[in-house]
Amino acid sequence: MRRADNRNARSFSHASRKHAGIAQAISRCDVGLLLVSPAFLGSQYIAAHELPKLLANPAKILLPVMLKKVNLHRLDLKGLEERQLFQLRARGKTCRSFALCGSKQKSEFVYELHEQRLDKLLPTGGHTP
Repeated sequence: MRRADNRNARSFSHASRKHAGIAQAISRCDVGLLLVSPAFLGSQYIAAHELPKLLANPAKILLPVMLKKVNLHRLDLKGLEERQLFQLRARGKTCRSFALCGSKQKSEFVYELHEQRLDKLLPTGGHTP
């Protein structure tokens, strides 16, 4: 029984350090890249500890990206309703999450994400010096 107690104590200690590290990283970051998926939206930890801190600070730049397809009308978006989730808008086709893109589209997805979101990151309004 003593072995199990030691394992539980180590596990709790590790989880506590991990939580503290995540909280510190969130408080120090300027930009939050949110890779949105059903698992992301279903995570109680993200909903309770990460998103509230990110959404409450207007100085933080948030880049929500649809990693995997989510139903925007059925799922609780946890406060992300106010922000546009980046999806690839393929010519003449519906929007796509990164996971639904083929290999050529994945390159286009990353390029378009960079182009459309760069203005949020550069103080020059999107123009590189």
